[in-house]
Amino acid sequence: MPLLRMTSATMGAIRIGILYAVMLALAGDVSAMPAQSPPDTRVIPPGARVDFIIRTCDGPPPECLPIGFQVQSQSNQPVTATFEPGSQMLTLSAPAGYHLQSNCAPEIQPAATLQCIVGGLSSPPTLVVTFTTMAIPTTGGRQTLFIGCNNLALTFPTGTTVSQITDAILPSTALVAVWRFDNRTQRFLGYSSLPGAPNDYTSVARLDAVFICVREPATFTQP
Repeated sequence: MPLLRMTSATMGAIRIGILYAVMLALAGDVSAMPAQSPPDTRVIPPGARVDFIIRTCDGPPPECLPIGFQVQSQSNQPVTATFEPGSQMLTLSAPAGYHLQSNCAPEIQPAATLQCIVGGLSSPPTLVVTFTTMAIPTTGGRQTLFIGCNNLALTFPTGTTVSQITDAILPSTALVAVWRFDNRTQRFLGYSSLPGAPNDYTSVARLDAVFICVREPATFTQP
């Protein structure tokens, strides 16, 4: 019986075929994997909570449960959110004239656009990304404070004491408290002249987003 002679090209083709078969065995059936989901863009209304959901495979539950996270608005402005499932990148974009601050990027100063990688996706969604907005100050000047809590950004230099900030509020009797939400610790820092009130907010950074709460109409003058 004659021996089968193989050319180098034939041997190369066999090696490639074996390698491809091994890759399929290791990676699974590529044709069964779901197609890459396109970016999901939503306009989040003021105060709304929105679910971002993605699928990791095409099978039925419970083997293939959709996973995701939630975005909670703490703003009185509509904000655009875009989530890219492949990179798990979330982009938040404020409307014109506003800056954003979010717990997904606590190290970033308020900005018109924030980006962060969202980890900890689960089913059902338990991770909540929160954000708030504040009006971008122009060149400071006098601002009107309405009864209640006014959300704004400070233009005072970094290191200015909060007591200096409150000196810029007239009449002084209108002030109830100044609050700033600390994204790193997920709690509010406060300053108030009321007896027994917390006073752990002592100095500011330029563009700090604060709530100035007053009991009567007042004015606030910034540099």
